[in-house]
Order: sequence, then C-alpha cells, then structure tokens
Amino acid sequence: MIKYHFIACLLLFAVSAQAQESSKYFYKPFPIYETGGNLIAAGDIKTFVYSDYYGKNIEKEKYNDVHSKPEYLIYELFKLMKSNNINAISKLYDTTFRSNQFNANLIKSILNGYDDIKFVSKFKSGNYMIVRYNFVSAKKQYPYFAAIHVSTDGFYLTSELNLSDPFNMVGSLSPNNLPGKIAKNVVTNNMTPFYFVNRNSGISFTNQVPPEDYTAVYLAFNYYAANSNSSPEFKFIQKLQKIATSSDSANFKNQIISSDQHLLSNSYYGNYYYQELIKIFRNFSTITPFASVKINGGKLLYIKYNNEGQSALISSIIINEQNGAYALALNITDDKIKNILQNVYIREAILDYLKQK
Repeated sequence: MIKYHFIACLLLFAVSAQAQESSKYFYKPFPIYETGGNLIAAGDIKTFVYSDYYGKNIEKEKYNDVHSKPEYLIYELFKLMKSNNINAISKLYDTTFRSNQFNANLIKSILNGYDDIKFVSKFKSGNYMIVRYNFVSAKKQYPYFAAIHVSTDGFYLTSELNLSDPFNMVGSLSPNNLPGKIAKNVVTNNMTPFYFVNRNSGISFTNQVPPEDYTAVYLAFNYYAANSNSSPEFKFIQKLQKIATSSDSANFKNQIISSDQHLLSNSYYGNYYYQELIKIFRNFSTITPFASVKINGGKLLYIKYNNEGQSALISSIIINEQNGAYALALNITDDKIKNILQNVYIREAILDYLKQK
C-alpha cells in the first residue's frame, strides 16, 4: 500500500454542506484478500472517479465560496500551503485546527516544484468524505488525500479522523485510491455482507443493504455442521482441551506453531492472549468449531463455548498447518486480512452476526 506523508496531522477535511454535488457516485465491490485462488474478503464504498479534473479547471470556475465544494476547499488549501499562509489556512478548518500541527518547512519541501493538483477520486459515507488527489508538476505526481465531514454550512477541513472506522480502512484499500491499481470485477453473491453506516449516534452495521451511504465488507465463511465431531478442527479443539485441563498444562505452549513461539515474550501475546486461550480451553466443557475464514497457511476459526445450562459464547483462534497437523498461531501475517478481521467494528459485527446464527 502506498504511504502518504501527513501534513498537519493528516490534513483531513470535514464536510459541512447542504450544497448538492452533481457527481455520479457508484458502488463496485473490489477484492481485499485472496488466498489459494479464492476470494476471502472484498470491500465496497460509495465512490466517484474524476476525469482529468485539475486545479486549473477550478480557476476557470471563478468560485467565490471555498466552502461550497470540497474541490474548491482543497485547491484553496494547496495555494495557501504554497504561500505558507497558516493564518488563512486556519480559516479553512473547523474547530479542530491547531497551528502547531503545521511544519512550514516540511510543507515547503514537499510542494517544491509542484504547480497544480489533479483530482483522482472521492469516497463518501454519510457526513464523511475522502478525496484523493495528486500534487503535479511537468514531470511527476505526488499522491495525497483529504478526508471531509459534512455539516450545514459548507465543507471544512478537520484534523479529526477515526482511523478505525471501516469507511477509512476500506477506502484506503480501494483500487480507486491506490495509484496504478486496476479494479478487478468480483462476485460477492456467496459471501456474507457487513454494511457499516455513519450516523450521528456513531457507527452501526447491518447485514441488509441500508438506504443511506454505506461501507461494505464481504467475507467468505466456511460453516461447520453441529455434528461435525469428526472434523480435523474439532479433534484439534479436543486436544487443546485435554492439554489445558491436564496436570501438565504448560504443554499448551507446545501447541503453538514454531514460527510464533518468539511472540510469547511479548506481553500482549504471552500475558494476555495466551492466558485467555488457556482459560477458555480449561474452564469450558463444550467447545465446538462454528465458522472459519481462510488465511495464508491456515484459518481464523470461530468457536462456540459454554458450560451446561449456559448460553454459548463466541471467540476465535488462529490455526495453521504444521507438519501435516494443526497448530495454534498467535498472529495473522497478511496485513490486509489482519486489519480487516481485527478491526474493532468489523470484529464486533462478525461476532454479533455469528451469535444470531
């Protein structure tokens, strides 16, 4: 994934406007993660792609109100950054502006030689928007972006952004956000959809297409029958239970894949994650595989666990193949699927969905 320099703590833009845009947005699912030739995770976000739209085009529009369109706001920002006019830049922002977020020398060095901007794409979800654009010169382009929040009186820059919001995560993975990335057609009919919506009350999700702007994550689950006692996953769970409840429970560590053993020295994995695993396999009598998502070399396995007379809880473990058998893993190695499956909103949506099945 391309890395962007963050001027002014991400130069994020908050949209605040009743001004209506004539832009034609669309939804088109794109692949996020594939393994073994199978599509495992896909995403979708309300998208608009520009066609050769530059700052020089905006100049011809003779705009008077920089807050009436996000493109006007971004072009105005570009001009003010070129002139290092921090006071004027502050007036483009909402109340989140902080002058100490700006490094005038860094801004000057980044923009040196660039004389225009080219708009690439924009993504929208409720009151939020991200605009992708490039600084351009005669010989090169420098990718940049701005996030935007919509209020009642225009478009305003903001330095406030929830990086955990699926809108920001999925948008960053869109082929329309990444230079040189070609959008592939994908079919999501057999995948489970999770639709995330930004509302005033916060971020909510549903498994049905909502009437308002949404960000979608599609996942390919494999489900286990209630009586799948002969599956390799069930047998591995039985093995873990037996070890965890034995007098030599320290042997549980030997069930961790060799390439992850070193992670036990990390306080999170050794003192928290590992200990929570031990508690589940030691303290609950019924543990069964429920669903899984394929990852490189193994699976993220969702398990149901409870004691007699209790409602079942759901958690997940990572299992990888080692020497022809399953072993526990502590970490998902591919960052794309890891960031999706471990995102706080997506993880809670998955657990909530599985509880209802």
